[in-house]
Amino acid sequence: MRMITMSFIRKALDDQRGQALPWVVLGLVALLGVSGFTIDAGHAYVVRSQLQNSANAAALAAAGNVYNTSTTNNATTVANQFAGSSGELNTNSSLISMTTSVATKCLNLLMPKPTLCVTGSPANAVQVTESASVPTFFIKILGISTIPVVAQAT
Repeated sequence: MRMITMSFIRKALDDQRGQALPWVVLGLVALLGVSGFTIDAGHAYVVRSQLQNSANAAALAAAGNVYNTSTTNNATTVANQFAGSSGELNTNSSLISMTTSVATKCLNLLMPKPTLCVTGSPANAVQVTESASVPTFFIKILGISTIPVVAQAT
């Protein structure tokens, strides 16, 4: 009986029929993994461009209010109104946990030539930063359920 078993094992190891099947399966798994990663990365890229558009819109809407008031609170309010966060004018319902932060600052680039921004200078620019978590479709298998995306406009 032992001789028959050894003969069968030796025959099975020497037989080369059906060896393409494991390679095809491995190739398909690799191809599907790369395709899934590409789809998730492409989706994150599209969401980032939408987020950038929203940040640009908020910064441009607020820019006109920087010089119109003695305080920049109005510019911050307008930027928050045109942000992409939930309930605002540029809301994107496909984004999870989107946050917007607005800061007013003084930029030397926008000051007249001999003057520079110093502490206490009035703000002449608005900076809007928006961040979101993009849900993934395929790389959840690897334990990555969201991809963080950030866009900034001044």
